[in-house]
Amino acid sequence: MLGRARLTVYTGGHFGVVVAHGKQITKDTLAWYDEHLREEGSQSSAAKVRLQVIGAEPGQDWLECDFWPPPPPERSLQFYLSSGDSCQPPATTTGSLELAPRPEQSSAETSSLQYVYDPADPTPYSGGGWLNLQKDGPKDQRSLESQRKEDMLVLTSAPLQESLEVLGEVEVTLFVSCSAAECDLVARLCVVRSGSLEEGDGSTGPLGLLVQLPQTLNRLLDRRELGPGQSLNVCEGLARVNFSQPDADNSNNNNHNTNNNQNKNNEDNKDNNNADNSNNNNSNTTNNNNTNNNNNNDADGPPGFRRVQISLGPTACHFAKGDRVRLHVCSAAHPRWLRHPLQGANEDWLLGSGPLGPPAEVRVLADAARPSSLRLPLRGAAVRTLSSI
Repeated sequence: MLGRARLTVYTGGHFGVVVAHGKQITKDTLAWYDEHLREEGSQSSAAKVRLQVIGAEPGQDWLECDFWPPPPPERSLQFYLSSGDSCQPPATTTGSLELAPRPEQSSAETSSLQYVYDPADPTPYSGGGWLNLQKDGPKDQRSLESQRKEDMLVLTSAPLQESLEVLGEVEVTLFVSCSAAECDLVARLCVVRSGSLEEGDGSTGPLGLLVQLPQTLNRLLDRRELGPGQSLNVCEGLARVNFSQPDADNSNNNNHNTNNNQNKNNEDNKDNNNADNSNNNNSNTTNNNNTNNNNNNDADGPPGFRRVQISLGPTACHFAKGDRVRLHVCSAAHPRWLRHPLQGANEDWLLGSGPLGPPAEVRVLADAARPSSLRLPLRGAAVRTLSSI
């Protein structure tokens, strides 16, 4: 029966998929039952996996493959985190994504970005693969990006010179230190759509005010001067990192595999596994947990720093020419994930007992010697175009 399984992955949140595609889902399900229970009809020629691409044009938004996620791609695009940039004004929590790591200006200089995580005011979330009628699926992140200037890094690429089709497992590698003994790291991929907020046409009067309203609203949202365009979440992942272990000669053997399923939101006790295969932020993954159970948190870094690999899960997303790639790095997505209270090792924080710990400073290196990076897999030959479903 395993070889007869079929998977269809739609974009959008749980309830949005049901509303938009309920008839098609019912039709496909009944056809599968007819074939394997009644032995009527045949879908043997159909691909095992059909998936809808986030952001693709209608009629060009369906792909098929034999495995999900697909095999590692032949090509990928690597972006490197940078604290100095030409895209935004300099700020400790605002940086850029570059196609090559920026060289250090001197041997003594270390480029980094930093933020402060306060468990008493955990960074909130907006959008994603969670059963929340108001916050599931793709959501504009600009309000969150503007309001959380102290506890969230926002890194943005220059406008893309050509379109990209990101398909497969997205990964982030961070060289990071923390003033707390243990802390969570959340990485979130976003796409900043070009042309979503155009300049006004110069009209005056009521019509001119109406035309310029989106531009005015954007200025109110854009306190960090990140630029125009909706910032939409694509996929995200989380890792729990122990910073108290000795560096052990920067050995790679000191790995701490994190089981992030314990970070599920116990406060809301909601089921995060959507049976309709709508995934993390609408992103195309069959596991909406989007936590990474195999994060490598090791001491392969300078003293006091950890090299942390975070899987953001598999996705299928179209980035158009002129769009920007954006990455969030923070230490909470509350209440989607249970916040880390930064308590001591002897505190039973899973049961809510004990006081919250003090705020923690998190520092992420961003230089050529320790190149924190984002890897985007590009569509390979294993994935084929599907004319329709």
